[in-house]
Amino acid sequence: LDGASAGEILSRDLNSRKMRAVGLTDDIVSILERARATQGCGSTTEADSSLDIVIERYDTKVTQPNNDLPTDDTGWDSQEASALPFEDFYPPAEDDDDNSYVDNPMADAQETPHFSPPPPTSSPPRAPSTGVTPSSEPIVDTHTSNSSELDNEDNEDVVQTPIRSPARRVHFDSPEQQPPRLAENRPAVQSPPKPRTPPTESDFIHEPKQERTHRFPRAAHNKGPVFPVAEHSIKFPSYETAMLTFDSAHHRLPDTVTELALQMSLQRAMKSMPDKARPAILAELRQLHEMNVLEPVQYDSLTIEEKKACIRAFLFLKDKFTADGTFDKFKGRLVANKKTQGFSTTAQETMDPSSPTVDFLTACLIINLICLRKMKTAIIDVKGAYLNALINELVYIILDPTTAAIFVEEYPVYKPMLRRDGSLCCRVRRALYGLPQSGKLWYLHLKETLVELGYTCQQEHDKCLFTCIKPDGSTGYILVYVDDLLLAADTDAELDRIITAMRAKYKDISLQRGCKYSWLGLTLEFAPDNSSVLMSQEGYITDILKRYDIPESKKARSPCSPKFLKRQTSGPGSAPADSTLFRSQLMAAAYLGIRTRPDIRFAVGHLASRSSNPSQHDMECLQHLYHYINHTKHYKLRIKPTSLQLTAFIDASFAIHGDGKGHTGIIIMMGDSGLLYTQSSKQKLLGHHSTECELIAVNDGLFTLEQLRGLYQILGLPPVIVNVRQDNSSAMQISENGHGNAKRSKYMTVRVEHIKSALEEKKIRVTKCPTAEMLSDMLTKPIYGTKLQYLISSYLR
Repeated sequence: LDGASAGEILSRDLNSRKMRAVGLTDDIVSILERARATQGCGSTTEADSSLDIVIERYDTKVTQPNNDLPTDDTGWDSQEASALPFEDFYPPAEDDDDNSYVDNPMADAQETPHFSPPPPTSSPPRAPSTGVTPSSEPIVDTHTSNSSELDNEDNEDVVQTPIRSPARRVHFDSPEQQPPRLAENRPAVQSPPKPRTPPTESDFIHEPKQERTHRFPRAAHNKGPVFPVAEHSIKFPSYETAMLTFDSAHHRLPDTVTELALQMSLQRAMKSMPDKARPAILAELRQLHEMNVLEPVQYDSLTIEEKKACIRAFLFLKDKFTADGTFDKFKGRLVANKKTQGFSTTAQETMDPSSPTVDFLTACLIINLICLRKMKTAIIDVKGAYLNALINELVYIILDPTTAAIFVEEYPVYKPMLRRDGSLCCRVRRALYGLPQSGKLWYLHLKETLVELGYTCQQEHDKCLFTCIKPDGSTGYILVYVDDLLLAADTDAELDRIITAMRAKYKDISLQRGCKYSWLGLTLEFAPDNSSVLMSQEGYITDILKRYDIPESKKARSPCSPKFLKRQTSGPGSAPADSTLFRSQLMAAAYLGIRTRPDIRFAVGHLASRSSNPSQHDMECLQHLYHYINHTKHYKLRIKPTSLQLTAFIDASFAIHGDGKGHTGIIIMMGDSGLLYTQSSKQKLLGHHSTECELIAVNDGLFTLEQLRGLYQILGLPPVIVNVRQDNSSAMQISENGHGNAKRSKYMTVRVEHIKSALEEKKIRVTKCPTAEMLSDMLTKPIYGTKLQYLISSYLR
């Protein structure tokens, strides 16, 4: 150990029961000398002669028999057991001659089968149980006897092999009796020993890891066929390349360079882009200090339990972009590492830590009402939202040395509180990002603020929907998604009141007003009179196309390939595909389909049923889907409701899946072109014919219609009878009259009775719809050409 390491060890409280003193033998000294030579420190060659004398005296003292020592049960003297031939302990080195050895005192002769024992000599036999020399035979020591008589005349030129003693614990009464360090004593050889040169490389042999032939070899051995690992030729850029990207135009180009810089640690950011990282870091630390989030404390003043419960905190930096891909800002965020957070039984940690977010169905309904009533809108983003909520418990975090150095440089008063390693211990006063309960604490804090402003939380249907109805009949709505708030009011005065109150409460907020907004990853473009809105995700589409290397020239006119349903069971198309890549691409497209692209929902839903074991045919169908997204990336979802009347287009396809199950397609509109909800999913119940599949689809749609009727009620809207459009006459007749004497399973009976009761209670009415006008037909089967364009023309532009 060097001086710093030795001092660090001696400064700590050592457990004497786990440590013992070991005599410093020539074997240990040999290892130290080789290590010094490897590190280029040289060796102690000047005192070789004096050390040789010491070795002789030490070995003589060790090998002298002592009759007072106890013996083991085999009868051999334990003192003589330490005087074994040196060859029996240490295997020879590969880069030395036959008489040089690797000085490894931890090696065991029985655990080195690759070691070839030395040629037999005249050394006495050993006991089989202990492996030691019998005490009846004399021990030959070249240090005490320079010449010895040999019985065999053939061994006249053979030099007697010296004997070394292994490491042995020796107790001394005083420091003066402690023997000095012992130099290496190599055995005498017939020829002069070769000069030992310091090794230029490490003594450890590096064996390169074998390249995998399959991605999940163990899982593939037990589950299904294996597949080759795809060779990715992604070249990670250097820090200089990343810096050049930041200096370019502030528009997101989602390639490897930008993805590298989207989120990085503090250390990497300070090395790669200190000019851009330091202002973001200081802004975050100043916000924490001004909001009294962290209170530096002396680490030594904490109790043992508090020290064990300390949480490591890390500061990350990332780029923030708007929904259309435009660069917003480069921000830093200090988060607590919740993985290291100890178990606590406090009131805040025993509560449900989940924080609710607004349901997308609720958001679509409010956006339709905004367009129908031409309401005034605004979007508020609260900066450092979590930090506004208090945390009423003892939580301590430890800032890493780099973050602590920047914090102390900005606030020198806390420099005496630094620990020896440069870190800083702080008490958390507010809900810091990364703590499990912070999200819930912020929601409760925001809920209390909105209730004080006169808004009511509709927690029975959606906990993130707040409504306000004035005596004059004007209304206001607030949708909450963590720290992003969508405000809607009938008058500008009500909107200004809410904005003023939020600024007074939270001070630092970001406000968007006008016709174009970025909210929840969506770009909302309202008409000048707010009568309609276009919703798109152009930035997200560009991102996923770049992420999965979709060429710009590859385009398709329909989401499903011509052979979409003809899955191959043999041939090249049936070969297994990379399931990880398949699911990643599929879920990225699913997020797009759920939000703004209903035209791709059937392709995504059908391929999702094959995601457990995708084939090359499935991967080709998914690539075709991305080619269609590339061709239609400019499509936008258009919402323009004309009335409060709800119309549900419900359709189903029979036995379209490989296991014989059908597929459900649902589209719910407000008025003529106010899209509210879309669904394309595989049916969970097996339908024996198309009529049963239609009934299963209607039953599934009733649950969503009930949710919409409940939202109508809490928003103060008049109740409506939902118009359910059907293109199957048999399903319409059974829905109105029941299944009659037909033999059906109890599961189908329950579904039929559910539909019949909804008709009797005047919640829905079923009307005939021609198949050519069934909008949800594209959600149940592949549609191509002009028919596809006709079906999507009512809500896609």
